[in-house]
Amino acid sequence: MKEYTLSAGEAYRFEGGIDRLSFDLDTKQKQGFRPSMSGFQDVRVRRKKLRGTGFKGYSEVVVEPELGVEAFDYSFKIFATITLSTKTGEHYQLRLPSYGLGNRSKFTIAKMEAQGDEVVITAANATDSKMSEDRTRGVDLVARNVFDQDDVTTPAEEGPVNITVVVDESVSSQLAFDENQRQAMGYLVTGILGNKNWNIAVTTSSQLSGVHHQPGSEEMQKLIAGRGTGQHAYLERKEVGWTRDVIAEFGELPGSRFLVISDSVPAWTEEFEGDAHVICKERPEFPTKARFTVLTQPLESALLANSHQGFINAVKEIGHSLRLGVK
Repeated sequence: MKEYTLSAGEAYRFEGGIDRLSFDLDTKQKQGFRPSMSGFQDVRVRRKKLRGTGFKGYSEVVVEPELGVEAFDYSFKIFATITLSTKTGEHYQLRLPSYGLGNRSKFTIAKMEAQGDEVVITAANATDSKMSEDRTRGVDLVARNVFDQDDVTTPAEEGPVNITVVVDESVSSQLAFDENQRQAMGYLVTGILGNKNWNIAVTTSSQLSGVHHQPGSEEMQKLIAGRGTGQHAYLERKEVGWTRDVIAEFGELPGSRFLVISDSVPAWTEEFEGDAHVICKERPEFPTKARFTVLTQPLESALLANSHQGFINAVKEIGHSLRLGVK
């Protein structure tokens, strides 16, 4: 039997077609799930196992929460192994990466497609979620690797994590970042946040701005770039300083952590007893308890060019701060 371990988004090709296929899924969580598989003439489902014969040329394997439950628990993680026999007598076993499915109502874990004489099995991207888009997938994949290593070495805290992204919309911050820099920060933030099952809220330093909960990738990009409409188009306003008390508004939420985008480290982070990470334009002049990542020219260029080596350290810094409360 030929064995292979797929990484997120990776495809495996083989010849000989599919005679029989077994898709075994498992989880360490108590919550139940419902697997399904399309594209086979005969599919049998037995608890956590799928059996298929008569491959029609294209198939998707989908996982959903148990009946009566709208979404997976925040900590839900699933594992999968594919065992198959080809029509020419070859045998394969493919192990898929683990996937965190918290807060999702459905997830396509793998796809199978006949392409000429070959069959291609593709493992889902870990970031095939509402926060993922083509330009952020480089950050997505780097963050996924970082978080997977964390899962092995340092277990995350139990309980929900509430991430509040706060964009400084003051005049000084507006002048500090140009359009390319805001786009780069959008890729960085969206890519990292798309990898974990946090409760996410996005707002600005102004009390005039609304609060956006669980935004999609496009919405997140617009909010960071200040291209929202109406009250959310904060680049049309000219405020001096912060008018929103973010600690009072969000600081008491369970597992509350802040990710701030500002030209400098805001003074209020010194008063916050929890974890705050700031993406800023320059290093602070004085020591600060807040963790920070400086958007340097090399980091900006790496994010815009999707050059993994250029932004891996930034992903580690921010990811560790948000997930583990450490730098």
